[in-house]
Amino acid sequence: MTPVLQLFKMESTSNSHYKQHTVIEFLVTVKETVGNIHKQHSIVYGNAAFNRSTVGCWTKRVRDGEVGRV
Repeated sequence: MTPVLQLFKMESTSNSHYKQHTVIEFLVTVKETVGNIHKQHSIVYGNAAFNRSTVGCWTKRVRDGEVGRV
């Protein structure tokens, strides 16, 4: 597990989705692939991790600029 992802390790399930979205945004910014993002999520979040399809959808939204738009 990378040191950056250790910072986002799940502390409570209530913040899990928010943290996972944040991690996806970061990893897309550093040009990670959907497969690598999902693999890291599975390691860090275990059973609470987003499935590959959800990671793919969020990755696309981030790349298309839909996330964070006001």
